[in-house]
Amino acid sequence: MVKTLIEFTLNFLRVFFLELVYLGPILVSLILLISFMGYIIGRVEGWSWSDALYHAFINATTVGYGDFRPTKKLSKMLAVATAFVGLVFTGIVVAIGVHAVGLTFKKVAPLSKSSYRQGQLSTAVVDRSDAVLGVPMPVRSMAHQLDLVVHPFKGAVGHPDPGPGWVLVLN
Repeated sequence: MVKTLIEFTLNFLRVFFLELVYLGPILVSLILLISFMGYIIGRVEGWSWSDALYHAFINATTVGYGDFRPTKKLSKMLAVATAFVGLVFTGIVVAIGVHAVGLTFKKVAPLSKSSYRQGQLSTAVVDRSDAVLGVPMPVRSMAHQLDLVVHPFKGAVGHPDPGPGWVLVLN
């Protein structure tokens, strides 16, 4: 159990930081844009550079303590733009985290043979939208892990999605 938790955490961190590196240029560009808009707001309002930068990132993260408030029209418009850029930045970071969790679950917590044999897993109907060479890779991988045979599936009467796919049957 502890080994699995450690493996999950380390895999998550590896994927998360790797994706942060891949998206680094976009994230750095957004940080620079937030900083630049904060600098302009600070100049218009007469704040020090540190207060302007502080305001920009407090505003961009939508925390908004209220200790620094723009009073001029231009700085108010830039503050709104800073908040929107901050929402994009935050959304990207959250999306990276969600994607990393999903990939980690697929790698660290795959379906086990015992869960299938104990009846915890019924026959799996798998969509064919990501097909590669006939059977999608996740289906082939799951079939191999569970010692299953992959059969074509044409759809079932009364099934909410009668489209084609595969049925994995215990070997």
